[in-house]
Amino acid sequence: MKILCATTSKPKIEFFKNLISDLDVEVVSPKDLNISLSVVEDGKTAQENALIKAMAYHKATGLATIAMDSALYLSEYNESDSIQPGLRVRRPYNTAVELSDDEMIEYYSKLAHSHGGRLSAYYIDGFAIVDETGTKFTFRDYNYPKNIFYLVDKPHFRREVGNPLDTISVNRINGKYYYDQTEEDIKKNKELSTRKQIHEEGMQRLKEFIQRSLYGEKND
Repeated sequence: MKILCATTSKPKIEFFKNLISDLDVEVVSPKDLNISLSVVEDGKTAQENALIKAMAYHKATGLATIAMDSALYLSEYNESDSIQPGLRVRRPYNTAVELSDDEMIEYYSKLAHSHGGRLSAYYIDGFAIVDETGTKFTFRDYNYPKNIFYLVDKPHFRREVGNPLDTISVNRINGKYYYDQTEEDIKKNKELSTRKQIHEEGMQRLKEFIQRSLYGEKND
């Protein structure tokens, strides 16, 4: 079975490929199919935006399609505050123009600087699948806790295309950039070990959601 990943983001495509690498599923990208769509993401939640993208690409190709979207929240601001990114992670000014990776790093690091050098942040991710028949499925792991981290004003030297905010993301537990985090750090810190376990359990639930959506498999 082929499943189309409704994104041009290489990190997201690799994420899904790695997550379901042991399933009998071939993950393909819009680039693989030589298609390019402009999708208006006007949903109110990450799940709604993910479903909008999945539906658009499914209608264009007839393939089972998976999509995700993320909302970024800053604890220093109320959810209704105009500065709160929410679903507008790349459009924090509420404009139609998306920021480039470099512009995102500059914007959020300056915002962190205005708060003494760091902001408390967390993501809410939403996922959607449209199967080959057009049946819709959405997922958000509500049991997954708010994994708060810091956005800081001093960028790390490492950068990964498509994931610009990783460059200014710091673990709030040990104060290290995520790029500098090691397995030894996790083993030595009980809270970090617990966080890793919670994350792995969340990824397993997401994988089971994909299985159920595509194959109707039940996981109690």
